[in-house]
Amino acid sequence: MNTIKSNTFCVRPFSSLYIATDGSFKFCCADTHVEIPRKFNITNTNLLELWNSSYHQKIRYELLNNIVPKSCKAKCFHTKHKEEFMLVKPRRLLDEHNQRKLILGNLNQNTSKDFTPIMSLEPIISIELSFSNKCNLKCRMCSPKFSDQLYDEWNSIPHVTKIDYTSIPDWTESIDAWNNIFNFLEEIVKNNPNQVVNFILSGGEPLINEGMYRFFDLALDKGLCKNIAISYNTNLTVLPKKLIDYWYNFKSIKLSISCDGYDKVNEYIRYPSKWSKLLSNLDILKSINKPNLTWNFIATAQIYNISNLIDLDNWVTENSKKLYIYELVFPTYLSIRALPMDIKLSIIDSWKNQNINRDWLKNIIIYMLSKDQSSEFSKFIDFTKHLDNKRNQNVLDIFPELEKYW
Repeated sequence: MNTIKSNTFCVRPFSSLYIATDGSFKFCCADTHVEIPRKFNITNTNLLELWNSSYHQKIRYELLNNIVPKSCKAKCFHTKHKEEFMLVKPRRLLDEHNQRKLILGNLNQNTSKDFTPIMSLEPIISIELSFSNKCNLKCRMCSPKFSDQLYDEWNSIPHVTKIDYTSIPDWTESIDAWNNIFNFLEEIVKNNPNQVVNFILSGGEPLINEGMYRFFDLALDKGLCKNIAISYNTNLTVLPKKLIDYWYNFKSIKLSISCDGYDKVNEYIRYPSKWSKLLSNLDILKSINKPNLTWNFIATAQIYNISNLIDLDNWVTENSKKLYIYELVFPTYLSIRALPMDIKLSIIDSWKNQNINRDWLKNIIIYMLSKDQSSEFSKFIDFTKHLDNKRNQNVLDIFPELEKYW
């Protein structure tokens, strides 16, 4: 098999598209919008032309030739964040997994030095549709960019960037947007009738967005369901019956369920979620007779849940599923690196005394100890006390080890 020898190679600009909550285009969710101007939007831009635009060709050429694109410098390739940015791990995993699906020998010849638009549609593997920021939760590590439920309390929260997100348009209401997406999909299928494109639906909370049903209806009308695999990033606190009825039409359904703690810890972080509701929706998933319906769990390691991750992992394992854990990097005052050293060591000693052995545990410990960001801990205290007061919660109920600092 041909291999890519460039140290800067990333598969995403060759194999996927990302449509942000405002309808703008990015190479991936870590892209800083340097390459593709925001004027290009799913509501007004032909996807085929964008796929073969000079913007895409330029970044592909650079990634193949040991050049770090401007769009990637701020996060994945930034010297300060390269090894700690939470999306680096998924990017590398995607590289390893999807390179096998790409025709690597064609990438160089399809990406010319003068950025001529000659890239074929053959390598396309996934299209992420980030629906509006409509959500039903107020997760503590989130922002109004991804949850409209945070509008009412955001500007009073200490240490957050005050930005007005209330004007984010809902691109899923645009007929032109859906026409652009399905015209693009039809072009892909025309070249390869057996091609399956993975549509990653995110948000906000995609399971409450009506745009999802517009997408499904159009796929049914155009007879393209057999060419579509659906993946969700969801909190699974809602699971409409009519949604399940749609699922039977598609090639496969996969849910990545965001769950940041066991029981009360998840309720605290993902306010105002209820653990009982998550459990009942999981029971519904288990009862669905669809062989290619799968799910796993994703947690973000942060101060609020660091002492609870073992309990969460035990619960996931008891349910015969896989838990993927990524370290929260931003905001820094919620990162496990911001904990005072005595608490870090106390947590690690607790794990050692219990003789706990997990594949992910070593990486968490290395990450936590690799940098001292305890100067941010005072911000964590201010932030947490403010939200606790607003929400009638108490962090000591889930993390009593913090009491000496309260």
